[in-house]
Amino acid sequence: MPQGDYIELHRKRNGYRPDHFERKRKKEAREVHKRSKVAQTALGIKG
Repeated sequence: MPQGDYIELHRKRNGYRPDHFERKRKKEAREVHKRSKVAQTALGIKG
């Protein structure tokens, strides 16, 4: 077994946290607001 597989092995044996998918969904929903803020304030090539 490769050295870095312990995380996947743990998930395979024990599963995810009960709120894992809900937290992931909310994090992705908040990311839209962050991207919008950057798009509004960024000047791009203008400097």
